[in-house]
Amino acid sequence: MEKHLKIWLLLLATSFVQQSYGGELTDSDQQLQECMARALVTASDDTTVGQLREQCQRTFLIEEQFQLSETQANTALKRRIAHEISASDNPFALIAHRPTYFLTGVYNGGIDESVNVQEGELDDVEAQFQMSFKIPLYRGLFREVPLLKEVFGENGNLSFAYTNRSFWQVYNSELSAPFRETNHEPEMIVSFYNDWQWGKLRNVSNQFIFNHQSNGRNVPFSRSWNRLMMDFIFEYGDNFAFSVKPWYRLPEALKTDPLETTGDDNPDITDFLGHFEWQGVYDRGGHSISLMIRDPITAEGAYELGWSFPINDRLQGYMKYFNGYGESLIDYNVKHETIGIGFQLTDWL
Repeated sequence: MEKHLKIWLLLLATSFVQQSYGGELTDSDQQLQECMARALVTASDDTTVGQLREQCQRTFLIEEQFQLSETQANTALKRRIAHEISASDNPFALIAHRPTYFLTGVYNGGIDESVNVQEGELDDVEAQFQMSFKIPLYRGLFREVPLLKEVFGENGNLSFAYTNRSFWQVYNSELSAPFRETNHEPEMIVSFYNDWQWGKLRNVSNQFIFNHQSNGRNVPFSRSWNRLMMDFIFEYGDNFAFSVKPWYRLPEALKTDPLETTGDDNPDITDFLGHFEWQGVYDRGGHSISLMIRDPITAEGAYELGWSFPINDRLQGYMKYFNGYGESLIDYNVKHETIGIGFQLTDWL
């Protein structure tokens, strides 16, 4: 606290000297001081004024390079990326990753009873919710390596993300409203912001991802896989964005006995979930239409159509239709057609 008080006094003194001898502060000087004051709130006690200044100058450098100022960005995708950049120096930052939603009613007439761990009959109508967040870990991964810094500069940010999707038999009082399935998906992500443009098409970000997905169960109901992914993120015009996400599944040893605790629980999962996803989002006037297409070329594939619409300043209504394989891991090899309605807290954009 004493250290922070000294820094505050030094910032105020610096501002007073600059105004006394050089007139009013320029816009860039004012923005720098405001940034340093905000960063001070979460800075550790051993942070110096020089470190705060360097931190804010890095922020301005990247925003200027990629034209990603939150107040000046003219598209929803750029505003989201600008928010991630501005949050990356805050050790307490928690930002949206994938949509976070709660579907109060989802009809699914094709639930696979053979993988139900509960004794009893499952309902066709259940609740489904997804929580997803990202934590910025490190900005400018390569700035300490001269050769790589020449190529990437301050670009290259490391983040951790986590997504949880649960399928809840909330209306099934006979089985005491159990969770039918919960999927966990942690990711390590390295993001590179980009300014490539061809006409109205802009490639604004590219990502390298290590992805783990599992349902956290023991055999014989255990499902999991590890993937190396790339995610190429584009926007076209001011209202449409899409990503192309290919992946490579990391191989696991085959099991000789399905009850073994080590080895591949689902060796044929790529036959159903494939090797890539395409995700598109159109946003206009508070309404957002999203479409996911999961590899219908080399696998059985899946389609998901979503619509979010405003309810109030903080809440959106949300409807989702899914058709295909892999909505949940427990029955990834069973085709499902589901439709649900509820509300959404965060969207893709």
